[in-house]
Amino acid sequence: MGYQDEQRKNFIKPPMSLPSSRSPRRNTPPPSPSSTASERRDLRDESVELPPARPKVTGRGGQFRPLPRFGLRRDASRDDLPVGEPSEEIDAEWEDRFEARHAPRDSRKRSGQRDDGRAGDRSYADDAWQSRGQAAYDDGWDDDRSDYAPAPQRDPWRRDWAQWTSMDLQVDDILDYPGDEFDGGWSRDAWGGEPNPYTLASVALHVELPPPPGKGRAAKPALQQFIYWAQKGFKKSARPTKKAMRVLTIMSVLFVMLMTTIGTGLTGLVDYLSIKGLASDAVSSLSHLGDDLGLGKHKNNLSDAERSAAANADVSRALNDMEQLHDRLAHPDFILSMAGRIGKVREMLQSGLVLSQVGIEGITMIQTLLPTLVSLAKVISTSPISTDATTQDNTQLLYDSDIQKIISNIEQIKPMLDSMIATLQATPPQTLVAALNSKQQSEILPLLQGLPYLKQSLPILQEFLSLKSAGTLLGIDHGPIAYLLMTLDNAEIRPVGGFQGQYALIGVNGGRISHIALQDTYHYLEPLQYSGPGGQKYWEYDNLTIGPEAWYGLLNLGWAMRNSGLSPDFPQSARYALWYLHNEETCVFDNPNQVAGQNGIYCSPPCPVGASTDNGVYKCMPGGDRLPIVDAKGQVQGFEQDRVPMAGVIMIQSNIIAQLLQITGPLKIGCPYYTTVDATTLEQKIHFYQETYRGKHISETKCPTQISDSTKRFTGLLTQVLQQKLKDMPKGKLLQFIGDIVQDLHNKEIQIFFTDPVHPGNIGPSAFANGYNPNTTYPADPYAEGFLRKYQISSELYQGNDDSLALNRADDVGWKFEPFVKVKLIDHIKIDAQGNAIHSFQTEYDINVPPIKFFPKPGMNLSNDNPLVQNAVYNVVYNAAFQRLYQEVWRVYMSGRASPQVSSGQYVVPSTSGGEDVPNRSYVWGYFEYQWNFDSQTNQIDWSPVSGFPPPALSWVVPNAVEHGRYIIHVQPQSGVNTSAEIDITLPNGKTCNEMNGALPQNRVFAVNVSAGTC
Repeated sequence: MGYQDEQRKNFIKPPMSLPSSRSPRRNTPPPSPSSTASERRDLRDESVELPPARPKVTGRGGQFRPLPRFGLRRDASRDDLPVGEPSEEIDAEWEDRFEARHAPRDSRKRSGQRDDGRAGDRSYADDAWQSRGQAAYDDGWDDDRSDYAPAPQRDPWRRDWAQWTSMDLQVDDILDYPGDEFDGGWSRDAWGGEPNPYTLASVALHVELPPPPGKGRAAKPALQQFIYWAQKGFKKSARPTKKAMRVLTIMSVLFVMLMTTIGTGLTGLVDYLSIKGLASDAVSSLSHLGDDLGLGKHKNNLSDAERSAAANADVSRALNDMEQLHDRLAHPDFILSMAGRIGKVREMLQSGLVLSQVGIEGITMIQTLLPTLVSLAKVISTSPISTDATTQDNTQLLYDSDIQKIISNIEQIKPMLDSMIATLQATPPQTLVAALNSKQQSEILPLLQGLPYLKQSLPILQEFLSLKSAGTLLGIDHGPIAYLLMTLDNAEIRPVGGFQGQYALIGVNGGRISHIALQDTYHYLEPLQYSGPGGQKYWEYDNLTIGPEAWYGLLNLGWAMRNSGLSPDFPQSARYALWYLHNEETCVFDNPNQVAGQNGIYCSPPCPVGASTDNGVYKCMPGGDRLPIVDAKGQVQGFEQDRVPMAGVIMIQSNIIAQLLQITGPLKIGCPYYTTVDATTLEQKIHFYQETYRGKHISETKCPTQISDSTKRFTGLLTQVLQQKLKDMPKGKLLQFIGDIVQDLHNKEIQIFFTDPVHPGNIGPSAFANGYNPNTTYPADPYAEGFLRKYQISSELYQGNDDSLALNRADDVGWKFEPFVKVKLIDHIKIDAQGNAIHSFQTEYDINVPPIKFFPKPGMNLSNDNPLVQNAVYNVVYNAAFQRLYQEVWRVYMSGRASPQVSSGQYVVPSTSGGEDVPNRSYVWGYFEYQWNFDSQTNQIDWSPVSGFPPPALSWVVPNAVEHGRYIIHVQPQSGVNTSAEIDITLPNGKTCNEMNGALPQNRVFAVNVSAGTC
């Protein structure tokens, strides 16, 4: 079917059936495009009967709506109107010409574009139309061209050319419609000129056009009336209705109000930004304080007076800016008050008000502390956490006058600190940070969060500095002193809290702290004579023995500083460590890259006690109490010739390093490990590289830096990287760590012992030959130890007259078993009428070792002795390959008046003839054993207690436990052990006091009023 046939098929008959009088119209050709309006009027057939004034829509054109100046568009929503049958009386030629003439130009052009590429083959009804030039063809249409939308696909009986627009008017109204109102719109009608009754009657459309003035103007929306009025140059004839004018008035008022609010908000925001500038200036001035004091990235060589002047100037500027800021926010002007009504701005202003108040108090506190800060800055700037200096500078930094100044300043700032903390606690967190962006929050919040820790720590620091021995313990009064720092690996539990694998000597001279070089105890001290199938002969070294701890020495772990944590009483274990340090030898290889314990090289034969030798391979120097010479990388280059007086011992659990990693973030460890360690993976990686075959093999890889033997090499490198990270990070973040330290002291994660460096007592090789005497071998400094007791941070075992309970355990096989163990102490205490305390004690062990499964090949007959099985266990429970048996020695400590009655063979009540283990304490000791077995049926490891060696369970009586009508008991956990407790006390009247049932991380004291019969 050709295009002409398709058009003929789709032709829609005019909607009205014409009478016979209309036949002349069929014989009248349509007007040509170039004909004039008068010629077109002559062609009208006046005999045609006009439709009623307001005809109903019955035509196929549908309902129509106006689109001003864009021709006539059909409303497709009315396509559901009834469609009449086509009349056969319409002449086909007239139909074709009428359709070709009156189809909108753009519609034909666009339909050609949509014809799937067939536009070139398209034919039209009249070749004459097709043969005419495009320009002439376009000119045949009106000059006011529009962009007709392409007609959608319709029912064949719907006519595309009938896309016209009109308003609801009578035909006469249309003819009388003012020309200026339609603004030339008639030039786009379907007939090319003015509408005539003949044509309108031929299609019988229900038409709608904008009414003339006074006819239906109010039907238009008010805003459109205003726009139309403006377009007409505010002509009187186009003026909006009164109703529209009222709407205009209301809209204008609302608009003014809206713009006033927005304008006020914007003005307030600008005002707020200027206020924020004051805060930025204050923060900028304070940021220079670190540089002024020599703690920033930009080091300086200023004198104390110059540092003080520069710091005071910056603090004064910061205080002035902060006071202006606070005054501006506390007394807002009109604009700021209006802006404050906007939610977000109001919250930011409240935040700024609180922060500025805290800022004023904080800066005032800094100004008060400035003399102290100048003094302490010298200590920090020269400490291992700040400097990379390689020289050993022994210049004194602090004097007694500085100490007194610090004490006075701390007392002055206490009220300011209390006020700051109260303000922060009373402010909702979301309000507090509203004025801070993410970067500012990361910088300021750690400081604010550190204030409670600072409040908790400052009184402790103040009182410590007030001690009579403070000057001595800081190396001020009697010259340089040193502290022994040791790390504890609680995975291999020992009486002091863990295996002592590493040590460092920290020198203090007038407040100046030396570099910290954490070294393996196998490296410079007690180098191994040999290590092989014949055993590890640690105990042969120097034959140093401690009589009171013979119970532990029988196990052949050796007498050496790494095994000196033999007592549950920390001061005792600290004395043992100092004694070994003083009496052992220091062995230094001539080749600094040579590491003791690697490649079978040791100080063999061992260095002679008390003598210096040099065999060309290594040098021996008596005593390990020598300060090391450490370079910027933390590596030991040698030792000082003079031995240094020891002022105390500090032992820390590995958890302390994990806490620092939470502040510093992950650390990258280089050769030979090339790994990253964080707080969650620290313990696992330490044990992997220390204890597993694969980890040890990696640790033995040669690198440019050799700092330790393979066993402790990873921890040594970790310490170096950690110290470097601490040097580069903002020191303000360490405020959080200060609070952690206080808590760690309570939880025995950190244990401290102070001795008198000036009067160490008898510390020779035979000091412990005749028993333990704490008054003659490294006696405690009475002032410092009394200070620790007052704040409940002493790690000593209770030795007073009250009742007490403590369980102490020691792994004597070498397993890293403790991470899988939880211990619960259960003590049911009954007070009888005579005031005696009857204890029924038992211990519950909760052991959860991860499942270990095997997938042997067919035919493999695995057993407990098979290396595949042993290595699998060894890689989960490190060091388990020594044997199948986990064995620990336990001791239950109680009042010195206690009379435990136990059966022989299971428990042991030691004799005190060889000297007391802990003064004024009694104890019972025994073994607990746990073992694994390979189940060939399930191919996994099963764990079970060994019969005859159960957890401790026993009874004892403490006579006269009630004093002055009260019963008191001290319950103490062991450092490094996951401990809980269930303690209840039954009074003589039958009342039971449930004192606790839960975690026991620190010492607890329970007391009941026996006389009153109340808890």
